[in-house]
Amino acid sequence: MAVLAVTGTYQAWREIWPIPALWSTSYGQLLLAKVFGFLLIVAVAYFSRQAVQRRYVRPVAHALSVKEDGTVGTLTEPESGQLGEDRRLVRRLRTSVGIELALGVVVLAVAAVLVSQAPARTTYVKPVDKTVALASGGTAEVELTPAKVGQNTLTVKVFDRGGKQVDARAVTATEALPSDQYGPLAVQMQKTGTGQYSSSSLALTKTGNWELVVRVQMSEFDRDVVQVDVKVT
Repeated sequence: MAVLAVTGTYQAWREIWPIPALWSTSYGQLLLAKVFGFLLIVAVAYFSRQAVQRRYVRPVAHALSVKEDGTVGTLTEPESGQLGEDRRLVRRLRTSVGIELALGVVVLAVAAVLVSQAPARTTYVKPVDKTVALASGGTAEVELTPAKVGQNTLTVKVFDRGGKQVDARAVTATEALPSDQYGPLAVQMQKTGTGQYSSSSLALTKTGNWELVVRVQMSEFDRDVVQVDVKVT
């Protein structure tokens, strides 16, 4: 078990980096499932070992131990009460070994799927998290996750000069893929908290260099326009 743990950890370190790829990619999620299953097997195996110790090893060791007079004990037939305890231990052992076997099959199945997946280090895309200065004062933090082809979540947080999150009069955004003459298309933003605006329906339909344009209107006369470039591979 120790050898498996060490070699598995080394292999995981080679295939998964950075750490967020562990829960942000299919490979990482399968690996977590495999590790969890492995730990369950070890836990159930401990109970199986305890049952074996109580049912077989300890009685034999006690019976065959050397007594004070120098003689060696012998095994005796268990009493009726002990027989009931023995039956419970045997049932417990059968159950725990059966669970071990089922978990082993699941872990092997997960491992078989895992080897067919691309390593997390090659599929992980770091989410966009960029802070830009606003000409009217303050800053805007633009976050895009997972920043890859498909549905994405765009979040804009507005801060004043002192770094406090504050509401804007309006926050809007557009997306465009200039290389395909696609867009700009409006992204529907909703207020989700103090100084925070989000959209979970931003669709990046293909790979390329996308342009996200965010407009932050702080007052009737102050309207800032910032652009965030997103490379989708």
